[in-house]
Amino acid sequence: MPNNAFPVDFLWREHKVVVEADGLLKDSERGDLIKQFERDRYRRDAGYKVVHFTGKELFKTPEVVIRRIRDAIAAAAPY
Repeated sequence: MPNNAFPVDFLWREHKVVVEADGLLKDSERGDLIKQFERDRYRRDAGYKVVHFTGKELFKTPEVVIRRIRDAIAAAAPY
């Protein structure tokens, strides 16, 4: 995947992990969600693991968000 093909919120390049903070304004329309799914598929096909979280999750259950990121770092494959 080219470094600037799709901007990401957080990237652990050495672990091939992309983390996206999702919000209501970011993907407010169906077409936007389809594009997000396509970007995620492209990233996974390139060997990246993709983690999404919402602001609500981050503030209410940060331990869950942290666990997802750690699990992605530890995972052998993107699927």
